[in-house]
Amino acid sequence: MLAWSLVHGGPGGNFLSTSLFNAIAQGSNEPVSIDSKDIPDQEILEAVAKIEDAGDTDALNNALQNDTIQDVLLAHGCVPRARQVDDKHRFVKFISRHVLLDSTRYLLEDFKECLRTLGVLEKIQEFQFQFFQCFSHVDKPLTVEIVNATFRARLCERGSNHYAAQQRAVVYWRDFLQDCEANEAETMSLADVMVFATGASSPPPLGFDQPGTLSFQDEYQRLPMANTCTCNMQLPVCYTDYEEFKSKMVFPIKNSPSFGHA
Repeated sequence: MLAWSLVHGGPGGNFLSTSLFNAIAQGSNEPVSIDSKDIPDQEILEAVAKIEDAGDTDALNNALQNDTIQDVLLAHGCVPRARQVDDKHRFVKFISRHVLLDSTRYLLEDFKECLRTLGVLEKIQEFQFQFFQCFSHVDKPLTVEIVNATFRARLCERGSNHYAAQQRAVVYWRDFLQDCEANEAETMSLADVMVFATGASSPPPLGFDQPGTLSFQDEYQRLPMANTCTCNMQLPVCYTDYEEFKSKMVFPIKNSPSFGHA
């Protein structure tokens, strides 16, 4: 499906870890670059971090006593004991490779075989940098354009009694986002706005389950509200002065940090 999507101008997913992409893009005769931080299992990731952080041989051997780590090493006939602290690099590399590649080898080969459809795999291996942008998530600075694209305004019919007030609120909203990006909104950031409206500090790699929306409150309501389950931002329409609108946006967003940054 991904191969067909790419060939027809669609997305590539943006969800593969760097290690998994390297395993696909680098030929079978090339050593695959593995990053232990790509391990998806939190328990194993923490165990590997303890091995990496070990400052002496005793600390390293204690870290190797983790039951899951022992199972991995013993299954491959590797003695789970270090002779010197520098052995930790070898253990980290071995464990990471097992978790990320060896334990899922048949699934990875199936995936690569599917990518051979229409010659996509060969192109991935030829143009690795370009395809990395398609298949893996690359952190980008949050911008006004990204936040604007996340939300679609639900306006009343043009010419109706509420249309003009809603249009003004949308203009103020966009000005507010510009001020957040320029640090002119009382230490408010675009990430704060996203957390308030969606529960996430930036859009996930595959996007939200449903498009975000801007809706509009009744004229007597003076503060913005949000529904993070539906990514809905509700703007007040009672203000005719931008500075007053901005101050009423800042107050609830800064005082509603219940999610933290996701």
